[in-house]
Amino acid sequence: MLKLVRREPHVDLQLIQRLQELAGTAKSTVQTAPGQRRLSELAAIADTTATQRQQAEETAAQKQRIKELQALSPKEAQTWDRVMDLIALKQSKAYDEATVLLHDLRDLAEHQGRLPEFARRIERLKADYSNRSALLRRLASIRVT
Repeated sequence: MLKLVRREPHVDLQLIQRLQELAGTAKSTVQTAPGQRRLSELAAIADTTATQRQQAEETAAQKQRIKELQALSPKEAQTWDRVMDLIALKQSKAYDEATVLLHDLRDLAEHQGRLPEFARRIERLKADYSNRSALLRRLASIRVT
């Protein structure tokens, strides 16, 4: 009681704990009030929510990419023609644009199960333009396996 009168910190908790011990109702775990959660529970909920959100975003991105590839499919021949036109310009910026289109065509070929055909076309490009090191560096960035 002297500690209580002196207003020492956490005396109220010590007093409650001591009274519970004397009454024989000591609690081994801390009880939370209804509607309250522990920090560990909140952290677990936050982790679960973040994981679910990330999975939903990935699923939405995959669906969007499939839509883009389906839209590209009817224009595949024109896209290949555009790639060849860009390569013919012999310019760095045109090579960059051609590489972006080739990445899209690679994704389309993978989606359609025609990756070996795409790989043959890329190898033919490498052989036909073997004297253009800047183009070859960009073509090397396109994975075909």
